[in-house]
Amino acid sequence: LNCGFRTAISGETDYPCIFDDRVGMARSYTQLEGKLDFDAFAERIKEGATYVSDGRSHIYNMKVDTATLGTGHNELRLPAAGEVKITADVAVYLAELQDDAGKKIADSGFMGRPYWHVEKARLPETRSVNVELIVNGYPVQKQAIVADGVERPVAFTYAVPHSSWVALRVTASAHTNPVYIVVDDKPIRASKRSAN
Repeated sequence: LNCGFRTAISGETDYPCIFDDRVGMARSYTQLEGKLDFDAFAERIKEGATYVSDGRSHIYNMKVDTATLGTGHNELRLPAAGEVKITADVAVYLAELQDDAGKKIADSGFMGRPYWHVEKARLPETRSVNVELIVNGYPVQKQAIVADGVERPVAFTYAVPHSSWVALRVTASAHTNPVYIVVDDKPIRASKRSAN
């Protein structure tokens, strides 16, 4: 993504983060018009109109200014560097109190199985998680929300210095596809280190 390639993520494709203990450890979610149809679902993945989740965190209706995830090639064009507003609706569920199983998952760190689980996002001694704004692969802002399953709006404002990609995530639990911000018709070349 930092080199200008436009790839889309989908659930069950990220080995070794997703492994074969069972189907459905990571899932792709999208909004379909009409009935559930495999070809239409596959087309939404191709369009980057999905987010991936462990099933406990959900990120709906992501927008970057006027660009909505899944429309217009996930692209926002700006004539020059400037601020954008990123919004979404987020719902996350954690048990009110962390039990022994949840503590074991959280204590396993990001390299312990299961790799994707909302317990790894729990803020210590709370029922909250951070929703993070990701720009060119790095978390640049975060907003804590209560993880009680209630859908909540989140909003970020970010000054885009050059062509970039942005996404939202709940660490180890949900991640959106990117929205590409094209500044002054320049391609995304966000990181020489990434390219190397």
